[in-house]
Amino acid sequence: MSDSEQILDLEKRFWEAADATAYQEDMTDQAVIVMEPAGFLTKQNAVEMAQQGNTGFTGVRLQDVKTIELNPDCAVIAYHGEGTSRQGKKTRSTVSSTYVRENGQWKLAMTTHQPWPEDKG
Repeated sequence: MSDSEQILDLEKRFWEAADATAYQEDMTDQAVIVMEPAGFLTKQNAVEMAQQGNTGFTGVRLQDVKTIELNPDCAVIAYHGEGTSRQGKKTRSTVSSTYVRENGQWKLAMTTHQPWPEDKG
């Protein structure tokens, strides 16, 4: 599996994560998540939210994916993503994430989610 495929799989894992495992295993200790309206979140915040059942989407679609390898141990992925929360709310965002390779494994270092406005039609 290529690095791009591994990173895309990790992104989908984060979207679908219904428990804290993905956040504990696949994020750097200093990772930052920028997601409105929540604001800035740390790895610990993400783990706590998952433990409370506040994470996980179904029907996840990642499209228009662009991956850029900055160097052999750092890559950026950008895409449009959508899914339905466990609470039944549809979410659509433009996402960009930065990954670093630690001990041979890709880890999320930073991600930003820019929500799309809701369809009015």
